[in-house]
Amino acid sequence: MSPNAEFPDNDDFALLSAAARGDGTAFEHLVHKYSVRLVGFLYRFTGERSAAEDLSQETFLKLYKNAASFRPEAKFTTLLYSIAAHTALDAKRRTKARPFLSGLFHRDETGEAREIDFPDNAATTPLEILDRAETGARVQKALSALPEQQRMALLLKVYEDRPYSEIAEILGVTVPAVESLLFRARQNLRTGLSELILK
Repeated sequence: MSPNAEFPDNDDFALLSAAARGDGTAFEHLVHKYSVRLVGFLYRFTGERSAAEDLSQETFLKLYKNAASFRPEAKFTTLLYSIAAHTALDAKRRTKARPFLSGLFHRDETGEAREIDFPDNAATTPLEILDRAETGARVQKALSALPEQQRMALLLKVYEDRPYSEIAEILGVTVPAVESLLFRARQNLRTGLSELILK
């Protein structure tokens, strides 16, 4: 029987409960289900693939160690992203490093940066591809310059399409605080992009 048949997608807390009882297969299913998406989210926050992978592993480790204490009082993804967000924010506070990407890269569906391939007979010209790559690098640089809480709130809203109430749960703040974070993040991002374009 496949993991998907044994553990329905809508019952992640049942998987977590099984993991708490020592069922490694149940936890492997959770990791398999969410790891790509989680690494993509963390990559957008850190701008660094290896850091995103490390933070994802740390998130799942914390989830596993505390599996017995979690209750289905919120969505499973809210719990998972709350652990990931706090893990990433704590790591940023420790390092104070804000790496960003530059150069000719695009991002795939996982958020990973990949070098641009110039097709031989494409409708898009190399100059257009270069322009898009430069724009992407500017956006990443402006995002990386945002204060961590603002950046996290913006990524949860824009890339993860989370409602304000869920972002508030994930970050452990109020809905008005989320609204304020997003307002300031968008203002700062606009200012950052304007400055980068004028350079």
